[in-house]
Amino acid sequence: MRVVLSAHSQRDLTDLVLYIAEDNPHRARSYAAEIRNVCRSLSLSPKRFPAAPQLGPTVRYTRHGAYLIFYSIENDHVRIRRVIHSARLIDASMFR
Repeated sequence: MRVVLSAHSQRDLTDLVLYIAEDNPHRARSYAAEIRNVCRSLSLSPKRFPAAPQLGPTVRYTRHGAYLIFYSIENDHVRIRRVIHSARLIDASMFR
């Protein structure tokens, strides 16, 4: 199953890289690569992580460090919907 990043998740990753790069540009790139690897790994067994029905009927999530990776399993792919720092207030409006 392939993994597709939504426009929101791509923007989230860009924001994450820019934020971390303020202090450590090398770590910003490597951390983004780690998150992308976690996202790619979802193609193997996407149902292994819990659902988050309060955020939407198909939303699931996993984490990498302080970041939560929200995704949905669609017909032929896994769609990464958001990559959000766990300290943020997260609600269903972020997934529309």
